[in-house]
Amino acid sequence: MTTNHEDFDTDTHVFRSSTRSQAPRVVPLQEKMKLASVVIGDYLFYPLPADEEWVRREGWDMNHCLAVCQADYCRRMRRGEIEVYSMTHIPTNTPVVDIEVALTRSSYGGPVSVPTVSQVRGVANQCPPKDDYLPSLISFKESFGASWKWVSHGVKNFDSRNDGDLLMRRWAQLEGGMQKTGAQDSRDNGK
Repeated sequence: MTTNHEDFDTDTHVFRSSTRSQAPRVVPLQEKMKLASVVIGDYLFYPLPADEEWVRREGWDMNHCLAVCQADYCRRMRRGEIEVYSMTHIPTNTPVVDIEVALTRSSYGGPVSVPTVSQVRGVANQCPPKDDYLPSLISFKESFGASWKWVSHGVKNFDSRNDGDLLMRRWAQLEGGMQKTGAQDSRDNGK
């Protein structure tokens, strides 16, 4: 994916607009709720429709390539090659994580035989996303995305990484820390 947009960093796929007056319309939460796949706590997970203005708004809010590559993403969505899910914070109607699922072909690789998670990105392409989002992402993975291949699939993204592996590695680190903290707390309480 390439673009000549002056506010787009082609190495990091981060979009920074210096001209906020050109922002696409805000999609009301009620419209997003109609597409809901699942609600987990304060987060709505829904597939982005193949609508260029909607996808551009998602990229605008997330500061990443959907803001300038919306036509390409929508074309691939309409062909059934990919789906892009938004994890949106309900109280603020703000997207916080986007999940790209390759259905037949990944954005940065070749064909896939099973639905495969190719990107899991926070604002400005943070991967793994913020730790605060990981419990809800794991719940989404275990409920709605259980049939998708998340890890060890070899499908790389624009920076040649496997986002599912990064996400699960960070989740394991957090879980290990929580278990150690819990064990330490029970030892301390027993003294």
